[in-house]
Amino acid sequence: MEIIKKDDFLVVGLKVKAFEHELFVKMPKAYDKFKLLMHTINYRVNNYIMDICLHKRKNIYTQLICVEVTHLTPLKEVLVGMKIPKGNYLYHVYQGEVQGIYQAFVEMYDYALENKIQLDKDEFKIEIHDEINKMYHLYIRLV
Repeated sequence: MEIIKKDDFLVVGLKVKAFEHELFVKMPKAYDKFKLLMHTINYRVNNYIMDICLHKRKNIYTQLICVEVTHLTPLKEVLVGMKIPKGNYLYHVYQGEVQGIYQAFVEMYDYALENKIQLDKDEFKIEIHDEINKMYHLYIRLV
């Protein structure tokens, strides 16, 4: 694990709002829907799907299943575009099955606690999925 600086970038995706216990049902459905819509998104940087936790407020998570783009253009009604601001992140590469991502994040939170690294209180985090290689780039924003 290491601390890195990530520049701002543009994304287009599908927003999901849910309580934590609902995410396990809503997110897979949203992923499937997004995969059907992804081909309609212009100016994709690559085909890596990202899951960005924009924030957690009053126990409701706002997630964005998205891809990085170079330009924001008019979108289908269900898609949203936004700029993700630059920031410093705790970064880790997890390699394995997708079901292990949750535990990888737990280990990142433990590492931050042990090393007195202050993390974003809104739980802003990014997962970048390289599903072919079963490799996942995980980022948690720092304060």
